[in-house]
Amino acid sequence: MLEHLFIPLNQLKSTESVYALVKKTFEERSVSYANLGDIFFILLGVIAIALLGMAIIAYRNSRKKYIPYDWIINPSELNKIFNDSIDQRARYEITFPVEENGTRRPGIVTALSSVGSGVLNFDCADIENLSSSWLGRDAELYFKVKNENKKYVFYSFRSVIDGIRKLRDSTWMLSFRIPSHLETKQKRNFLRITPSVEHVMGLAIWQTDPITGALPSDIKLCGRPVLALVPGRVNQVELKDISAGGGRITVRKEDAENSSLEFNIGERLVLLLDLLEPEQNTRLRLLFHCKVQNPFIDFAKQHIEVGIQFIEWGKIKEATSSEIEWFKIAKLGEVEPLGNWIMRRHLESYRENSLVDDE
Repeated sequence: MLEHLFIPLNQLKSTESVYALVKKTFEERSVSYANLGDIFFILLGVIAIALLGMAIIAYRNSRKKYIPYDWIINPSELNKIFNDSIDQRARYEITFPVEENGTRRPGIVTALSSVGSGVLNFDCADIENLSSSWLGRDAELYFKVKNENKKYVFYSFRSVIDGIRKLRDSTWMLSFRIPSHLETKQKRNFLRITPSVEHVMGLAIWQTDPITGALPSDIKLCGRPVLALVPGRVNQVELKDISAGGGRITVRKEDAENSSLEFNIGERLVLLLDLLEPEQNTRLRLLFHCKVQNPFIDFAKQHIEVGIQFIEWGKIKEATSSEIEWFKIAKLGEVEPLGNWIMRRHLESYRENSLVDDE
């Protein structure tokens, strides 16, 4: 078993032959060990190259633009959906955002008549007059189409009026730019209002921790907000509208560029909102963990309009404390204290309008 370690006696003819045989044995062993070393370094190199390749792939994937799962971006698929809506005479609801003076233009219910070169053409009836000032106006459009399984799929998108043409008395053609994507969602699930300036006592926005994503446990730990609204003092951000599930804010382009926020889709923010309770003349303070949706740059007005969805909401634990208590929001759930506040403001507005009409 160990014979190969010893030199046979019949080979021990002389001192010289013994020396030569020992030398030969050690040289053979040295060659085999050298080969093992080469193999080890080759394997080490292969592993290093594999790890480098994996790192490059991971980096490239991290640089890819985030696309929400409920978006449809394929041009041919978009074209098919729009043509299906024509065949099915699907109803489109066109809604317009609140204007600067606080008024909202009534929505339009119509159908898509044709898909042109880069535009969607709608025949809109019962409209007395449309001026060129409508060109460039942005809108949100909602519609539903039956799929191959004869089930309705709801879609929505934002676009801009690209053309206006009168067809006949009280009938106009509105052309909207074909959107870059469709969202598979219904119209908003919650009552949405535009709060008056008097009702918004303050607003602040922070970026969540970029590494851990952890939410602040104490209001004192939030630090200086990246954007804020303090009536009469700071006006970097404006609350355009709000519901119990989300809202829409506008930020001046200059302020957005000076902040650390990029307003990319999916970006997470922490928002503090102080609302006036006029009945008790008290403040309702709520915090929200938000996800950015549908950022829209208005080049004419030089501001960014950003939709936000509430993921979690928080409140101060006690009146004398600064600690924050956070609560999860179920899918399609709402922030109950905010929903109640919105309903009270909606009823106030309804009663005021009723009194004006009666007079």
